[in-house]
Amino acid sequence: MQSLDTFEHNGLTVTIEIDHDVENPHDECPGAKLVMWGGRNYTFPNDVSIDFGAHEGWSAVADEQAKRWNAIMVTPVWVYDHSGVALKAGARTYPFDDKWDSAQVGFAYITQETYQACTGKRYVGRPAQYAKAQKLIETEVSVYGQWVNGECYGFVITDEHGYTVDSCGGFIGMDSVIEAAKYAADHAV
Repeated sequence: MQSLDTFEHNGLTVTIEIDHDVENPHDECPGAKLVMWGGRNYTFPNDVSIDFGAHEGWSAVADEQAKRWNAIMVTPVWVYDHSGVALKAGARTYPFDDKWDSAQVGFAYITQETYQACTGKRYVGRPAQYAKAQKLIETEVSVYGQWVNGECYGFVITDEHGYTVDSCGGFIGMDSVIEAAKYAADHAV
């Protein structure tokens, strides 16, 4: 692995490294269905094998899926492609509103079954549940976007003699690997 950062925590040395072997998080445990089109540049998920040419625009695709799969929420997914790819679900805000480097790339939706699988609770339409469904979609798209960009990491913790005390890989996003590494350093024997 390639080292990115080293810092001291709890008297131990923590090294953050790039992990090239992280599985696609959307394949592992999808929190939402992704129906995306990547054009000629990307291979994004199309969980329900939509034929985009058979529809007139994104709203027609979204309407069909909302009815077909009894979706409780359908949200547009935006791409910003400039020195890397950023994905966002929800409202089109900066920089996803850039007229040259951004566009709608699909949509994400969540069903009652997916909601229950992720939360352990049946969806009955409460405002807090609606907000939770929206958060599940936003998180799914955000984490998938980090994975697409290769923001995948692991850590190695060594003692004062250079011996490995703990190590782990498979983290997506720098915040998650740093949090896990500090926890591991705090609990190292």
